Amino acid sequence: MKFAAAITASEIRSHRFAANSIATFLALAGAAAGTAHAGSMPRVWGQNNLGEASPPQIVEGVTAVATGGGHSLALLPDGSIRGWGANRFNGINFNYGQTVAPSDLGPCKAIAVGNYFSVALRTDGIVRAWGGTDSYGWKTIPTDLGACKAIACVQSHIVALRESGTVRAWGKNDRGQCAVPSTLGACKAIAAGYYNSGAIQADGTVVMWGNVNEGVCTVPSDVGASTAIAIGEYHGLALRENRTVQAWGLNSDGQCNVPAGIGACTAVAAGYRNSVALQVDGVVRAWGGNTAGESNVPSDLIGVTSIAAATYNVAAVQAKSFIELLSDANAANAALTAQNVALTAQLECGDLDGDGEVAGPDLGLMLLNYGPCSH
Repeated sequence: MKFAAAITASEIRSHRFAANSIATFLALAGAAAGTAHAGSMPRVWGQNNLGEASPPQIVEGVTAVATGGGHSLALLPDGSIRGWGANRFNGINFNYGQTVAPSDLGPCKAIAVGNYFSVALRTDGIVRAWGGTDSYGWKTIPTDLGACKAIACVQSHIVALRESGTVRAWGKNDRGQCAVPSTLGACKAIAAGYYNSGAIQADGTVVMWGNVNEGVCTVPSDVGASTAIAIGEYHGLALRENRTVQAWGLNSDGQCNVPAGIGACTAVAAGYRNSVALQVDGVVRAWGGNTAGESNVPSDLIGVTSIAAATYNVAAVQAKSFIELLSDANAANAALTAQNVALTAQLECGDLDGDGEVAGPDLGLMLLNYGPCSH
């Protein structure tokens, strides 16, 4: 029987956890200090001209976050939505109300942020949009849309994945971003960019449409089967089934230069000219454009469960604060220490053959020849 190893604060601080160590740590922390992720919080960094990167304290915890266009949204566990940032557009003091969810919205399961408007997917699959003027028709939800399972938007158009697997898009269509290809098969994931839209078919094939500049719609043949995509201004990202990340299109700011040594990932996101990925160990990696600090991942960010990006902002759901994680680690280590002390006493008492464990024969000999343990 081997002794359990303790988790140090320096390991947390330096992000040296391996994926399986993170899982073990969270399990131990949860057992020692209550339910893990109960204190999850939104983190946003990058541009903050209108308060979009300054989330209020949300004590209920959050399950998802979306950002861009001067405001951000958080989805709470009860399906309600909290917003912060501007209720205006480009500094003009028009109250568009994009940070305030409609009173009759109902519980939701997904959120997205557009250019001074907000979108939500209710738990019953209904899509709702609110905020700025409906100049491009994005607020006019197609009457035949039906129940959906995913939504996406970045600027002035919305993409929805229906329960049937078919894709619909509406809103601004000046680059064909709403012209869903007639040959598109049943899909399992979608994405919206500034002038583009994309989807992943059931077989993992990535399909892009809309603006063709800079090769953004030319998906490399070696991308292969993928599980998630993201679209920036003129570049695309794919998370492949083997959890590696590939990028293509405009590379003016290095947004397509996936960092060497990046670990296995679970999610990707794209801003204007930057790229973001979430590793399986909860660490966020960002690269490319850094106009407003959007590629400067906060040094204390750890235990991230989801990410989002748009324009010059990146957002994440952090499972717990560093202080909470450190507290949990201390509690977990205390439990491990007690376990190891008890194990040591047991070994000293009953390990008669010196093999480092108390086996059935040892225990039998101990009880027969020595009586109960004296410790």
